[in-house]
Amino acid sequence: MANISGYALIQFVSFLSICLLSKYVPVEAQHRCFQVERDALLEFKKGLQDPSDKLSSWTGSECCNWAGVVCNNGSGRVIRLDLGGFPRYCDSSATDNRCLGGVISVSLRGLEFLSHLDLKNNNFSGLRIPDFIGSLRRLRYLDLSNASFSGLIPSRLGDLSDLRYLNLSQSPSDENLWVEDLSWLSGLSSLNSLDLSNVNLSKASGDWLNVINSLPSLTELRFSNCDIREIPQSLGFVNVTSLRVLDLSKNQFNTSIPKWLNHITSLEHLRVESCGLEGQVSEIVAKESCNLRILEAAFNEMEESTGLYLIP
Repeated sequence: MANISGYALIQFVSFLSICLLSKYVPVEAQHRCFQVERDALLEFKKGLQDPSDKLSSWTGSECCNWAGVVCNNGSGRVIRLDLGGFPRYCDSSATDNRCLGGVISVSLRGLEFLSHLDLKNNNFSGLRIPDFIGSLRRLRYLDLSNASFSGLIPSRLGDLSDLRYLNLSQSPSDENLWVEDLSWLSGLSSLNSLDLSNVNLSKASGDWLNVINSLPSLTELRFSNCDIREIPQSLGFVNVTSLRVLDLSKNQFNTSIPKWLNHITSLEHLRVESCGLEGQVSEIVAKESCNLRILEAAFNEMEESTGLYLIP
């Protein structure tokens, strides 16, 4: 019996030693890049223009150590691509061009566990947003802002049901993205933050509010300068009860202040400057249970509309 116990003790000590040693193995050494994902990334790289050699580290077998690539510590699967640039390097007048361009390869579909894709502040020279991005079903974060995309936004983005963050905004100098309608947004029921600033939403003017009202988890909405020409005066049932930031600036509504704003008691920051709104500022700020702290309402037809209000 003593021999058996001694053997068991040796086995236990050996197991414990392995566990303790593995705890202190560098994170990089725990990553095991999957060949299918490495191949997908290299195919993606082939289609890109990279004037600053931002992807120069994309060599060798361990793709989890490449610049902009983040893997899950346990599984080694690629879960993030952080390849955003800086606006000053992608401007047409920039002498030091460091932004990515080219085409976006469909090979990204090989990154089955990708949850975060950031390509903001690059220059894709009028490329349309690829439809296949809507098949990256595990995406929770998608930022394609200020990257010189153009054309129709694919409705397949509405298939990204796990998406929490979506930013397709453009710089005011571009304004080349547009939509046929916004019904595809209804599929993004988990969305927390949505920014379509400077995207042409004129064709969706009639139904945009009802679509937005179908997103109960939304906390931030930015629709600045979207050529929206209609804002309904009433809303049967306010479903966006978590909305904290609402930016509708620079849309020519030319109407009175909509009454449904008074029912979004979670609202903390409201931007409605240059919207042609009529009425009194008190219709927005003087309501019970109001959490509003910042109101930007300059360049309207409202009485007392002097600009920025910081509400105590």
